[in-house]
Amino acid sequence: MIPNNKPLRLNSKFILLLAMAYMTVSISADVVAFKFAYFFGLIESGATILFPLTYIIGDVTCEVYGWKIAMKLVWYGLICEALFAILITSVIHLSSSGIGQYQNEYTDILGHIWLFVFGGIISNAIAGLLNVYFISKWKIFAKGRVFWIRSILSTCISELILILLTVLIAFTPFIHIKATMHIFFDAYFLEIIYALLFVYPAQLLVNFLKRSEGIDAYDYGVSYNPFKFI
Repeated sequence: MIPNNKPLRLNSKFILLLAMAYMTVSISADVVAFKFAYFFGLIESGATILFPLTYIIGDVTCEVYGWKIAMKLVWYGLICEALFAILITSVIHLSSSGIGQYQNEYTDILGHIWLFVFGGIISNAIAGLLNVYFISKWKIFAKGRVFWIRSILSTCISELILILLTVLIAFTPFIHIKATMHIFFDAYFLEIIYALLFVYPAQLLVNFLKRSEGIDAYDYGVSYNPFKFI
């Protein structure tokens, strides 16, 4: 028990910042999920442009702090996204007072956010956990070396699952199947580009955190049961 006159101190200086960045990107991606735009010639959902950053944060978190922390980051992130969708959906379906403009537009834009979040929860519960699992297991196999290779490979595998499930659940009810397939291939191509572009900054961040925190977790003998996250 910590005495009342002594402040609670976390052993990590940066894990809260990483977690907040993770949630900021996740919720931002949820909001712009149904905004489709040309992004360097590709047709992309707004979520596709933003969400890959969560996988980079997940890779870095697992590499430095280990499987258990990264697993909790994924699970707690999904819980927060579900709560966000419930709150947003509840508020926008309240009776409009007639004061102010764009009341109907709130429903048009955010009315289906629950569907995207639902698809994201299912897909990320599989792909997000699989991503950090690969980082953890391959770190042991590679004896901590070649993080950049492990990050690229884990992202390419897990993002394929994530995009496939999310597109099927969230977009096929509203978008023609041909356009949906176009979105899928463009999204996956962009994820690979992201993985290649951001792996070097991620490596620099990993090096910085390991030095600053004095932490370099190896998950020897840990349980990889994804439901032991409390």
